[in-house]
Amino acid sequence: MVKIKLLLTVTLFHATLLNASFASEIKTIEISTPKWDGFTNKDGTGLYFELVKKAYSLSNIKVNYTFVPWPRAVKYVNENFKDAMLGAYNSDEESIYPNYPIDVEYTLVIYKKSSLKAWKGVEGLKGQRVYWVRGYNYHEYIKTKLDWRELQDTNQGLKLLEKDRIKFFIDSNNTLMPKLKELKFDLSKYVIKPVITKNLYVRFSRTKKSQELIKIFDQNMARLLKTKDLEKIYKKWNHKMPDFTNIDK
Repeated sequence: MVKIKLLLTVTLFHATLLNASFASEIKTIEISTPKWDGFTNKDGTGLYFELVKKAYSLSNIKVNYTFVPWPRAVKYVNENFKDAMLGAYNSDEESIYPNYPIDVEYTLVIYKKSSLKAWKGVEGLKGQRVYWVRGYNYHEYIKTKLDWRELQDTNQGLKLLEKDRIKFFIDSNNTLMPKLKELKFDLSKYVIKPVITKNLYVRFSRTKKSQELIKIFDQNMARLLKTKDLEKIYKKWNHKMPDFTNIDK
């Protein structure tokens, strides 16, 4: 019995050393993401970039990123071509996720006042034809049955909405509101209402490397939360910090 216990102890010790060795060999994380102003800026700045760079810098891991449309970012992660993507719901079984979110997404519907007499919640959109950006798959999170269609990007959705070619467009607050300002929309003609509120995460491919990257991310996010560095980063970008109180640490 003593020999068996000793053998198990030695085996576990070696396994721990191997895992630590593998983690120490990770030098980079490869990320694919759309370009979102203020979150993933073209110059490598932005809230999401700063969060992941800060977390991985504590373990001397360099963050490399490639800008691609959302559907391609999903494809790259699903096919293990990239390690991770930014700003995803943690509900896709094809991928794996850390415990710590990076943001809270408030998904909104925008429509002209003439398109709906009164807002009665998401249920009031039942049977209506609604549009969103290709690959966002909001129908998986909205219980009400919608006649949904997909468009190329937010620009296309808003321009079609303005020209009365579509009635309802759904998009994230982080993308929609800056774009409305950029396009100089007359918001007095429109109604904007929330339809989904969910945490956003770094979404990882299902690989051994990603499993280690997730462990490192969660450990370092916990450190940054404790030292108040996370609070400073969110404050710098004038963005509300997610609720980390119920994180499984």
